[in-house]
Amino acid sequence: MEFWDIIRTFFEFLAVVLVIIGFINEKKLIKFENQIAEKIRIFFEHRKERKTNE
Repeated sequence: MEFWDIIRTFFEFLAVVLVIIGFINEKKLIKFENQIAEKIRIFFEHRKERKTNE
């Protein structure tokens, strides 16, 4: 096996593990995504307000 095959296999295994963890903690993941989306929305609203005040 070549070095790049080993690296690719490692990342494929890591992806599978992360998907499984995502399914196990689905509700926590959805809550986290909603929090991030809310913070992004607030950031852009405040940015828009700052630009209109300038």
